[in-house]
Amino acid sequence: MKCEYCNEEHKGTYGSGRFCSVKCARGYSTKIKRKEINEKVSKTILRKIKSGEIIPHNKGARIWSEEEKQQTREFMIDRFEKGLLKKFIEAGKFNLNDGIREKGALSFHPTEKLWKPKIDKYFNKNLVKEKIGNHYFDFVDDEFIVEFTLDNTSGISDAIKRFKTILNDGRKKYLISPKIGEVRTQRLIMANVEWIDIGVVAQFGNARGLD
Repeated sequence: MKCEYCNEEHKGTYGSGRFCSVKCARGYSTKIKRKEINEKVSKTILRKIKSGEIIPHNKGARIWSEEEKQQTREFMIDRFEKGLLKKFIEAGKFNLNDGIREKGALSFHPTEKLWKPKIDKYFNKNLVKEKIGNHYFDFVDDEFIVEFTLDNTSGISDAIKRFKTILNDGRKKYLISPKIGEVRTQRLIMANVEWIDIGVVAQFGNARGLD
């Protein structure tokens, strides 16, 4: 007979014979419980997203506009219903930002979509997302590489780390963000990146989410 957990042949001497060992019996029990827990977590998260109880946001940034919240909510509900966030839930580390911007995606997440017209107008370009080396950069063309963040803490630090991986790229590099301190300013200079105040870019059209 075969073990119901590992599918290996065994003599049936352990317990009722369903499993070959105590390890497999416990593993099977845990697997069943984990599935039930994951289903409950999925339903709870989906319910909270639909009700607006939880919505992704940028740590340390301003409050999201109602338009951003609604777009993000619709985006995540769609991902849930298609089962595209299942891996995050099963791993026990569901991250709302992973739900918005899937790793490796070359599409803009809701906040970037809202800001793209302003950024394009500022640079007088039609910028696209591009993978350079091992990282994806927010707004790029053959002349500029632009990173954008509303997070004035980790968002800026992460952008600087990405810029440091493309020091040999000859294109002009910019970071659009809220005000930064002297330390991060020096780090940007060392990475050959010019900082642009997000307030300046916001003037190129209606500044959604900054009211």
